[in-house]
Amino acid sequence: MQAEYTNNVVRFGVFEVDLRAGEVRREGSKVKLQDQPFQVLVMLLEKPGQVVTREELRDRIWPAGIFVDFDKSLSKAINKIREALGDSTENSRFIETLPRRGYRFLVPVESGQAARPTALPPLSASPRRRLPWVFWGIAATLALAIIVGAGVWVSVKQPALQPGQSALIAVPLTTYPGSQAAPSFSPDGSRVAFAWDGPNKGHVDIYVKLIGTENLLRLTHDPAEDSYMPAWSPDGRYIAFLRSSPGGHAAVMLAPSIGGPPERKLTESAVDEDKIGNACAGLSWSPDGKWIAMKDGGPGEELDSIYLFSMDTGEKRRLTHPPPRCGDGTPVFSPDGKSLAFTRTSTIGVSEVYVLDLNADFSAKGEPKQITSRHQWTSGLAWTPAGREIIFSSGSNNELWRVSVSRSGAPGPLVFAGEHGGLPATSTQGNRLAFSREYASDANIWRLDLSGPNTKADKAVKLIASTRNEQVPQYSPDGTRITFISERSGRDEVWVCGSDGSGAVQLTSLGAAITGCPRWSPDGARIAFDSNAGGNFDVYVINANGGRPKRLTDHPANDGVASWSRDGRSIYFVSDRTKTWEVWKMPADGGNATQVTRNGGYVAFESVDGAFLYYGKLAQEGKLWRMPVRGDEEKQVLDAVEGFSFAVLDKGIYFIHPAEAGGSCSLRFLNFKTGAVKIIASIPHAVNGGLSISPDGRYALYTQDDQVSGSDLMLVENFR
Repeated sequence: MQAEYTNNVVRFGVFEVDLRAGEVRREGSKVKLQDQPFQVLVMLLEKPGQVVTREELRDRIWPAGIFVDFDKSLSKAINKIREALGDSTENSRFIETLPRRGYRFLVPVESGQAARPTALPPLSASPRRRLPWVFWGIAATLALAIIVGAGVWVSVKQPALQPGQSALIAVPLTTYPGSQAAPSFSPDGSRVAFAWDGPNKGHVDIYVKLIGTENLLRLTHDPAEDSYMPAWSPDGRYIAFLRSSPGGHAAVMLAPSIGGPPERKLTESAVDEDKIGNACAGLSWSPDGKWIAMKDGGPGEELDSIYLFSMDTGEKRRLTHPPPRCGDGTPVFSPDGKSLAFTRTSTIGVSEVYVLDLNADFSAKGEPKQITSRHQWTSGLAWTPAGREIIFSSGSNNELWRVSVSRSGAPGPLVFAGEHGGLPATSTQGNRLAFSREYASDANIWRLDLSGPNTKADKAVKLIASTRNEQVPQYSPDGTRITFISERSGRDEVWVCGSDGSGAVQLTSLGAAITGCPRWSPDGARIAFDSNAGGNFDVYVINANGGRPKRLTDHPANDGVASWSRDGRSIYFVSDRTKTWEVWKMPADGGNATQVTRNGGYVAFESVDGAFLYYGKLAQEGKLWRMPVRGDEEKQVLDAVEGFSFAVLDKGIYFIHPAEAGGSCSLRFLNFKTGAVKIIASIPHAVNGGLSISPDGRYALYTQDDQVSGSDLMLVENFR
């Protein structure tokens, strides 16, 4: 719907646009913007929250008969607008670029009378770190930029705001260095508890902030373990939280909300990330303060379920019973305590929102109802203050959504949050919403020249990059092409390009929550990959020149992370068919699979001569193992490999070594003949996973996170 502005003045955040005068003003001061960029801005403002296509812009501003380089002119105009608004492509606050489609104005607008110029407050009156508009990455690596002056929309079809109507806005609640996440409101809505890794990005602790001030209270001080997922007791006296502990569990701790001892342990919660159907952790108090809901797994239980912990007796009561291979987590009591919302994980990367009705004694009242069917990862739940809707974070870019508990309509996005908004929290008093705003992750593929002087690598260059994530590269057997996973189409898909990064072509269009790990067949004719396009994860193959993918596995378990045997007759893959992750092997065209490893296995590659299999283990991440292909005892080869990033050659293994204290990751080489490990090059930023060496041994490809991770907390007033 196109907005109509009756007063010729449009406002968003601290900006106003005078349509008649052709001027942009920030807090009353005029901002320079040329005529053509101004016309583009006006078109974007006419359709806030909607895509304005390149064709629409061309037809209206560069019509037939005007001979210019349209692409160059449009790009220049958008850059001028971003410069005027203090925006950027890396951290888009106002204008989102949709590659090959067009642009979208992210912030809702309102019309009204032009404001008079106002004097700026003295510097001493400005709040600490007054970044009026800055943003985004404890459990996941998070990422983007703040949208200030953004209104709450549940649909892009919502009518334009009428003159004088105020839009809800999201403003920074915290802007500290590092990552702040998992907000929880005090019962009166005046304070927020949250997790923060501190100014030096060390261990994560729980902090409490009084809203509207810079008063900050550090609640936990454990020097060895992380504390996270705080939850305020209904009487406001205590904060429960999780603290990391060995063995796939976290301690459920309790501390006074005003700080100081005594801090005490209540119980433990299962947080084993390797468990089948692993769900997100979280804590929630019942409204009467007598129970805490959490995810856990009792003795002998293989799945995550929701449990209630009694504050009076210390007993645990199992509340949900997920079906096989599923797991429940992220429990949140409704404001009246009559229902419990939670997420149910059905496969890796896919979880949905469920609601369970409760009896007066908080026992289950029937079976839980599935509320969403987005087939995406869902995390972070919060009830609206009235208890009629649920706010949740979902999708590959972590977007905030709201859905009616009555299932009377489809979920609608909270447009003001944009992408990378997660872990929402609401206050029943004060009508406030808080959420984490993540700095935009930017994973790209880099190439390192290994043929430098004195066998040292030359400087790395960024080879494959876009505004979306690019990862898991692999050279073709002849070295002329590269396959990789890219999000540039909006979802993870398999792409192929030339060895110099040019001529990128999208091979798949599955639209799945996760597609990954493309691997060339030895003859270069096919590419194997994994995807959960059909529900569970399965192994697929596709012709290297395109075509329809063929699914090779159809077991009810999860199968993925494929690689080819050196003779091309078989495909290795990992599977949880035995309820633990093991390496399996099947014919290259599909068929009966046989189990290869028995003590755990993940990400496997054959040696060049086909005699050995090298693999990692999720339960012992960082270690690399070897076993004969024909079966025998396994042997540990390396004890520190970053994210399963290794490549097996005829003379040795290239691998990425994790960052050591005060240092960075490094590319290293294990020589088979001597057993010596040599440092090849330092890699300055965190590595996301995947390593490939060109067939001639000259180049190494790896994935690098080029954006420093972190997150701020955002606050929305008058949220209902």
